[in-house]
Amino acid sequence: MRLLLTNDDGINADGLRILAERLSLDHEVWIVAPESERSACSMSISIRKAVRAKRLSGREFSVDGTPVDCVLTGLLTLIGRDVDAVISGVNRGPNLGTDILYSGTVAAARQGALMGKPSFAVSLFDESQTFDFAGAALFVARELSRLKAAWRDDHFLNINVPAGAAPPFACAVTAPGRRIYGDHYDTFQAPAPDGALYCFLQGDDQTCRDEEESDFRAVRDGLVSLSPVAVHPESHGSAEAYRSLFAKGERTRS
Repeated sequence: MRLLLTNDDGINADGLRILAERLSLDHEVWIVAPESERSACSMSISIRKAVRAKRLSGREFSVDGTPVDCVLTGLLTLIGRDVDAVISGVNRGPNLGTDILYSGTVAAARQGALMGKPSFAVSLFDESQTFDFAGAALFVARELSRLKAAWRDDHFLNINVPAGAAPPFACAVTAPGRRIYGDHYDTFQAPAPDGALYCFLQGDDQTCRDEEESDFRAVRDGLVSLSPVAVHPESHGSAEAYRSLFAKGERTRS
């Protein structure tokens, strides 16, 4: 297969390099990745400036934009649309639950699916912070054909691999859980004449609700989590509450 690999950790990230090396044994691998880390940029896209792409080797490009920019430039210009799958990762750290709303890694997979390509975001869950990406790379290499066969154009697949995962891989099909963030700001009040308040977002204590069949529970149990995520934004049943208040064509009260 011809594969487009990208990430949000940057083109020199170990997770990307190890995944590319493993997949290159059996596939034609193209890398189009940000020239520096672009974590937590979500679906950000460059529309007010040109995107600069530099060829680093025959099938490898660095881009001065976001992960979404990388997928767009890869499929529209650098490689072309004749790509069999888009794979984003392996991310340094998990993308669980509501992380998927912020993650540049996940956004790249979403963009690939929006462009009609089987797309997979791959992240490593490692509480020890040693980040051995070999198991995650091997899982993708072994299962890519089956993952691609199951893909449909209404979703992308968010994959979280627990540290130490090895063949035979035990998997669970999951739903994104509810992530709980312990966010706070460290602040600095600049002296005159600036006088501005500088706010630095902090908060490493993150957890998830321990919900049955959630991605968080799966990786905590040592399972590879496979979460199909709809590409199209959905109301998930909330629309009925508004329909009961606002009839179609009804004018609102002044």
